[in-house]
Amino acid sequence: MQERPRSDAFKFQRTFASEAIAAWRRLLNLNLGDRFPRHTRLFDQGTAANTLFLIEEGLIKLTYLQADGKETILGLRVPGQFAEYCSAELATKYFASGETITETRVHKVQTEQLSRVLSGNIEAAALFRTQETADLLNACIEVVSLKGESAERRFERLLWQLAIVQEKEAPGDFVRVDGLLSNVELAALISISPEHLSRLKHRMLKNGRLQREGNAILFSITRPQRDR
Repeated sequence: MQERPRSDAFKFQRTFASEAIAAWRRLLNLNLGDRFPRHTRLFDQGTAANTLFLIEEGLIKLTYLQADGKETILGLRVPGQFAEYCSAELATKYFASGETITETRVHKVQTEQLSRVLSGNIEAAALFRTQETADLLNACIEVVSLKGESAERRFERLLWQLAIVQEKEAPGDFVRVDGLLSNVELAALISISPEHLSRLKHRMLKNGRLQREGNAILFSITRPQRDR
């Protein structure tokens, strides 16, 4: 089966993000937001969750520091999402840390401000619950994918997510994904070992699904005829 055309996927993600951001700008009376360079730590695990970060442009990774000192990546947050709202909503400490992996523009929203708006505005409350539900559904999909999808398919979906956010052009039936994450981080996001991911990349390069261009990966959006 042929994949959904990339233009449709890009258009859908941009539309969803722009509509959510426009709504929150109006409901919370937000300005243009703040720009942060790549590798900026926005909040730290274990500190008071007094601020929410609404992403307008760019990509943020959530990481968790385990008791043994090992840091693992939990997930990615994209435009239109709040980077980490559960801790803020529960008035507790940040469960994870948030760091930009691209140049990122975010809106800082104080938890008290958001609470006031949610309690007094039906539209804002409905939008927030919709986004919470969407995130919960995505989390369920991730769990199901671990049980029912191959590592290659999970890697493909991750590349799609990165490509949609970056919106980089590439020739023919390919999308471009810049090397924003290490092999260890990519592997953690799809729950395989870095060694397994290296073997997977090698196989996809061999069958034409991937190409390399400097530090970037070119990812084929359609399977070769022999794989259909």
